[in-house]
Amino acid sequence: MKKSLFWALALMVSITACKGGKTENAADTEKEEPAVGLAIDEKSFPDAELRAELLRTPAGEDGILTDKEIEDFHSLDVTFKPIKDFTGIEHLSNLRWLYANNTYINSLDLSKNTKLKEVFVVGVYGLTSLILGNQPNLEVVNISGSSISSLDVTQCPKLEKLYMSDTPIGAIDLSGCPELTEISCEAVLMPGLDLSACPKAGFVD
Repeated sequence: MKKSLFWALALMVSITACKGGKTENAADTEKEEPAVGLAIDEKSFPDAELRAELLRTPAGEDGILTDKEIEDFHSLDVTFKPIKDFTGIEHLSNLRWLYANNTYINSLDLSKNTKLKEVFVVGVYGLTSLILGNQPNLEVVNISGSSISSLDVTQCPKLEKLYMSDTPIGAIDLSGCPELTEISCEAVLMPGLDLSACPKAGFVD
């Protein structure tokens, strides 16, 4: 009787140990793997203020931008933010709307952001260079109140509205902008502006 009881207890202990081991291994298996994607860090986005703004977005709050989050990242509004450097914005390859008014940047290269529809850099007095490059979808550009002295929009075939009041631009080639309907160049010395390739264009204040 005692021997039978001993072996029964031993069997129960053995079964319990096996179950415990399986449960632990299952838990290990079910651990979530770290997210894979673009880290919002100093290497990808050197400007601390830009990083802070990206971390405030729903997509970036965990510090990682996955491929799906980058695909769905369409709009960035950093108006009145003390950002000095937009290096890293090229990673936001599906960006459609950029509002960087009253920031502290002195140059901006958007040549890799070819899905853009609107670009606003109003009141950025230190901005001397804006590179657009090939922008097949760009419809609106506003650089009013900047220090940009030249702007290439020859690869912006869908551009409809161009605002460049209070800038030192002296001439601009609009031959590649047949869809242009509005142009603002108040307080700009631009004699002989050629609008012959823009039959729909009209001046606005």
